[in-house]
Amino acid sequence: MKKVALFLLAALLLPLCVSAQEEPSDEGYFLTLKQKGQLIGRGRIQDAKDNWYDISICPGYTHPVQYGKKNMKQAGRNLKEYIQKKKYKNIRRHSGDAFDWAFKDRLHDYVWKGTGKEWKKNFSSAKTRTEKRVFGWWLSYPWAMMQSSMDNVVRIPTGLTGTALGAAWGGAVVPVAGMTDSSIKGAWNGGVEGIALPATGLAWNTVVSPPMALFGQKPAKKRVDGFWVRSVSSSKNYKPNPKELSDLIAWGTLLQNELTAYKEQRIAVAKNQTAQIKATYEEQKRIREDTFDERKSIDRREKARVQELLSSPEANPQEWSALDVRENQSAIRQQLGKRTGLSKTEQSEILRLLRKYPPNDPKPSEERTARKTDPAQEAIKVLKTVPGDI
Repeated sequence: MKKVALFLLAALLLPLCVSAQEEPSDEGYFLTLKQKGQLIGRGRIQDAKDNWYDISICPGYTHPVQYGKKNMKQAGRNLKEYIQKKKYKNIRRHSGDAFDWAFKDRLHDYVWKGTGKEWKKNFSSAKTRTEKRVFGWWLSYPWAMMQSSMDNVVRIPTGLTGTALGAAWGGAVVPVAGMTDSSIKGAWNGGVEGIALPATGLAWNTVVSPPMALFGQKPAKKRVDGFWVRSVSSSKNYKPNPKELSDLIAWGTLLQNELTAYKEQRIAVAKNQTAQIKATYEEQKRIREDTFDERKSIDRREKARVQELLSSPEANPQEWSALDVRENQSAIRQQLGKRTGLSKTEQSEILRLLRKYPPNDPKPSEERTARKTDPAQEAIKVLKTVPGDI
């Protein structure tokens, strides 16, 4: 056992002796008594030139104590919230938001108004189909009844559930959370951050700092690794001589004289860039505003002209819808190709106008219903649209 102890001691001291030989410029290897006290007490070491080095694995005694003191003050501020008006104002505000969501958004808008809107929309479509006597018009009102009922199957339960959850959140969850959060934060800051962690740091420092102070090497800037050893401050007592100050000022003056022109150029370019961007944006905005009404007017005149053409004697409109035109584009294009004198561009333009203004232009909703459906598929379609109102 004695041989093992001697071997371990030799293994511990050998790297220190080798390192001491590698640093002949250092004034001694081991820390001075003052530096030992600094390492144990503060977790930092000051060299002969008054530079400070922080040793991260040695917290010292002052740092845990200060850390605990800071968090104990924070715990006191947490508990002080119970006697401040802001806490209760926040509780009222968050509870009010929850009640607004529950009763205004969910119950009034989503359930009450949303239900009426769906019934009105579906029965309006049924009325239109009945008046036009479309194929199967006698089924329009039962179909509207089925659509509205399926909407209500989802809308009313989900809306009432949301109302109940919102009311519970505003009446119970928010007040309980608001009244307990300060004590929870105070317990964490005071118990964990203020007592437990500082006690752990003090215990660790008691274990690790004394041997590090006993065998540790004097710090130097070339041995700073940025992790275990960090240079935290340079000497505050260093006073440069007049020549050093003069040389430094001369260098700064030279930089100012030579580089000021570049600074002024950058400022000018930045100002010019800002001015151009602003001018471009304002011009684009003005152009959009000036041409908006003009484009709308052109669209209205174009549609009015189409209606005139449909009612004129020269027109011979057939039962062609936009859907028919899209599905027969190839045949229409072939027919256009047989006509002489029409370029490819003119053919494409005619096809575009036929898609936009077909002779028989049903409402988009009616055109979409040309797809096959049944009560089950329609019910699923209604159920998919309900969540969009949530």
